[in-house]
Amino acid sequence: MRFYKNVLNKKYKNYILLCAFLIALIIFHQSGLFDFFSLDYVQSNALQFRQFVHDYYAISVFIFLVVFIAAGLFFVPITSMLTLLGGYLFGVVPGFLYSMVAALIVSVIIFLVTRYTFRSRVQKYFKNKFDGRFEHVSERVKKDGYSYLLTLHFLPVTPVQLISVVAALSSLSFFTFLWVTIIGLFPGTLLYTLAGQHLTTITSFNDIISWQMLFIFVGLAFLAFGMPYFLRFIGCVRS
Repeated sequence: MRFYKNVLNKKYKNYILLCAFLIALIIFHQSGLFDFFSLDYVQSNALQFRQFVHDYYAISVFIFLVVFIAAGLFFVPITSMLTLLGGYLFGVVPGFLYSMVAALIVSVIIFLVTRYTFRSRVQKYFKNKFDGRFEHVSERVKKDGYSYLLTLHFLPVTPVQLISVVAALSSLSFFTFLWVTIIGLFPGTLLYTLAGQHLTTITSFNDIISWQMLFIFVGLAFLAFGMPYFLRFIGCVRS
């Protein structure tokens, strides 16, 4: 009995947790719970939502945060819709802050769970496979990892959850991950919160991400990627 207990604790505990999460993820997606957050449904019930916020503001904020965090943790692709809704229901500044806090909580939870559950195994695998090259890559990530993460954040196609997982598996410090995530989330969250002021007139998400905005985000990604090289060029940091 003790043998099975030790094996369960040491070898399979993380895999059991992963399987439990995947099962919960499938159940969550199949439940249809978040179908209520489609653009059409939200627009048709926008006035009722706003009235509920007016009558029960504190409860509304709590529900918003819980739904946002749950959707983020279970990879349900409605956080952009929720950010829009937050801007519409709470106004630009409060809606932006609530969405930022919720998105940051999601990122931090995923980062911490991944780091303390899988990081050692993943790093051990790559260290054995690539030997000395792994140490070089790890050292480079410590120095320039912030720019790589910012680049991923500014590319609209990269899920925030995936960025958190990649950061957790790397040698990046938690503090660096935290400030980079705050900066990385800022532009997109602000854009969708501002767009939420026009929620009832939006016909699709293409109305929000125009070609001009896309070019701005791609430009930010290039700036973020080139930042370490520029700092080394002007002598602010050493290679």
